[in-house]
Amino acid sequence: MPDDAGSLPGPMAGPCIEVWGLEQARLVLAIAAGRPVTLLSMRGAARLMGSPWWRVLIGALDRPVPHILDCDDAAGRAAGALRAGQPAIVFDRMAPQFPAIAALADVCGAHVFPERPPSFAVGLPPYKDYRCRQISAYLDTGPACPCPTASST
Repeated sequence: MPDDAGSLPGPMAGPCIEVWGLEQARLVLAIAAGRPVTLLSMRGAARLMGSPWWRVLIGALDRPVPHILDCDDAAGRAAGALRAGQPAIVFDRMAPQFPAIAALADVCGAHVFPERPPSFAVGLPPYKDYRCRQISAYLDTGPACPCPTASST
């Protein structure tokens, strides 16, 4: 996988912040100011928008950042995202295709979260000082996103 895709660095990445678009992702990176952060797509984003949308969004950022695409239970979307180089996805562990998706992720050197990791949702604009302080506080106190070292390619 290309390094500029923002693959997951090491065993732990920063807290997950849920973003719905480029404006939110840029806001989060500005607030993070060098602190570790992991961007998480909205629930079911792969089904709604497709993995190319997410890859373009991540690629438009000014620095690599760990990121996770939520595929919900859409096996075809999950498989396509993994084959396209997505380093980490959320895929519903209750889906009948979970073992196959997990095996494909292993082959691709990616990580599958069987459920959404804890996250803070940025929400809709406008982003007032209060909301920005909430995001900053979550970056300081939120749980780090667990990612196996094998996913750090």
